[in-house]
Amino acid sequence: MCVRVKTTGHQPQRSLAYYIEFAKPWAAFRRELSTATAVLRRDREGQLLQKKKRLLPGKLASSVRRSAREQAEQEARRVPWQLLMEARNQYLDWQELYYWARSIMESEDSIPNWLAKKLDELCPGFLVNEKQYLARHPNEASPTPVRLGHWIDEHIFSFAQQAGWLLAITFYVVRESRYQKASVCWSESVQKWRKARPIQYPSFEQWRREGCGM
Repeated sequence: MCVRVKTTGHQPQRSLAYYIEFAKPWAAFRRELSTATAVLRRDREGQLLQKKKRLLPGKLASSVRRSAREQAEQEARRVPWQLLMEARNQYLDWQELYYWARSIMESEDSIPNWLAKKLDELCPGFLVNEKQYLARHPNEASPTPVRLGHWIDEHIFSFAQQAGWLLAITFYVVRESRYQKASVCWSESVQKWRKARPIQYPSFEQWRREGCGM
């Protein structure tokens, strides 16, 4: 019996530096988006995200990007460059893993047992927390795969978040071609698998090698 999730549709032991490398690009992106959302907020009827996005082009978008870059650069100065680069690479590893797991969850509208076991190994506590969260918020609109990304930021890369330099990781990671390839591979995988469910889903290593060309 698989674990049902709300959707929109092997990790070896690592050093501390490994987990640092993996923690910032995602948080940076979310902060940048949060900043834009706050700037665009209007009193009248509380603007929806879609409407806010339409206000981003032009000077406001440039201002948001500049502000995010300045903040990322300021945070980056707090840590040795080599450590930051290692953390960035580790964060890229986690984002690739996240997109692989998300593509399967969204294709199945659930978490298959075999994937649940893998997540328990890689992200111990996530599924337990998720069940408790959904029990408390039965009408929650945010899907489980998205919350997995948040969980990775908050638990795997909590050291960078608490030290105040997570944005320095995430800001640069989301601009890496490796991250962008994983994002495209996730989108294409979901489209393909929803049309024709595979007899067996690819392992993470197969997905990276064959689907993303990494």
